Amino acid sequence: MIKESEEITLNQLMIFSGESGLGKSYLSIICHYLFAVLLDEKRISKFFENQGFQFAEYRKNFHGAGTAISFPKDDFEQWLAKDAITWLAYMIKDDGVQADIIIKLPDNIPDIIDMTFEEEISELGNNVETYINLSLPGLTYKIKESMGINEESPFATLLRAYLIQQIFGNFRNLKDSYIFPPSRGTMLTENIETVMGMYTEFKRGLQRMNAAKPNKVEMPKQLKELFFQILDGHVSREEGKYLYETGDMVLPISAAAASIRELAPIQMLIESTDISKSAVMIDEPEAHLHPLKQRMIADIISSMVMAGAHVQLTTHSDYFLRRLNELVLKYQIFHKSFINQDDKYEQMCNELRLNPNRTINPDLISAYLLQRNESDPSSSHVVKQDMENGVPFSAFHDAINDSLKMKYELEKRLTYETD
Repeated sequence: MIKESEEITLNQLMIFSGESGLGKSYLSIICHYLFAVLLDEKRISKFFENQGFQFAEYRKNFHGAGTAISFPKDDFEQWLAKDAITWLAYMIKDDGVQADIIIKLPDNIPDIIDMTFEEEISELGNNVETYINLSLPGLTYKIKESMGINEESPFATLLRAYLIQQIFGNFRNLKDSYIFPPSRGTMLTENIETVMGMYTEFKRGLQRMNAAKPNKVEMPKQLKELFFQILDGHVSREEGKYLYETGDMVLPISAAAASIRELAPIQMLIESTDISKSAVMIDEPEAHLHPLKQRMIADIISSMVMAGAHVQLTTHSDYFLRRLNELVLKYQIFHKSFINQDDKYEQMCNELRLNPNRTINPDLISAYLLQRNESDPSSSHVVKQDMENGVPFSAFHDAINDSLKMKYELEKRLTYETD
């Protein structure tokens, strides 16, 4: 479907827009894969199996210190590219999906990845324990020799932590990933047997949210206020049921509007998770929302990103993008213009009745437009959009122009017939 694409570089907020059926969700899924694979305790082990690096066999020769294993970064990148296609097939339930992609890791990861080992013998009284310290630069994984090997290869455990550290600055800076597919609200009210992988992953995410201990990182105040405004209330879960509280009423969420059901999982995520260490894929966050609330969801997404979340989303909403651009302009006014003194900025916000704290740094946003190919209308190509003045509305120009032209022609004929 997607015949060609400019290079796509991961950022904290990834936006894919364009007509329906051109592959926006596919790109969003593949981008999210690069977060999900770093958290998967089984997946990267397959790379080491394919390379013949069986830890149980290798550790028999780990005496003293030295190089445990060594492999080119390019080999791992090629494996990632193939595995991303397998992930896409699982997510959309299409084992016949075909793709040709290239994945490149950051330059701060060396071309040759050398894992080293050091044997450590510890004596406590009459007990002697031997450990293998498996290392990559800046990280060491201590493995008790007498312990069995878990399902995940220790090589994979260390490599995942190392990649997270190199990409996000600390191996603790990415803790979880969540997927919010279309029509997600139905999963809160119906017992549905999932077929597509994206709904299976969403269901697993709900289970983690429901089982989570109270979030030690309190939801930012402005996010609380935004969710209360956009939901006209609050969603909670009690005794295995989702409830919607509005005013003096408490209703089963099945009695709430579709927009409430679509947004409820995002509220639950923010209340149960440290979003600063999470990656979140959201398909059409504006679904079923009134235009005013589509603008409000832009505020919520922006607040999540500014709090440190990594978000990948698809959208058909010019209301959403217009609001996002307003938040970009506010950020630029405060940080780059002549009125960046607090008093002048506050004065401007008061005059325009704007919340001074709601902004988003455009450097954190990457936007990509999928355009239909003229020579082959069943296919598309991907264009990176210039973020200097916010996300362009390229996907909506034709629709708006067609609407204005038709309105003009009809009004002209109405005037002619009346005369």
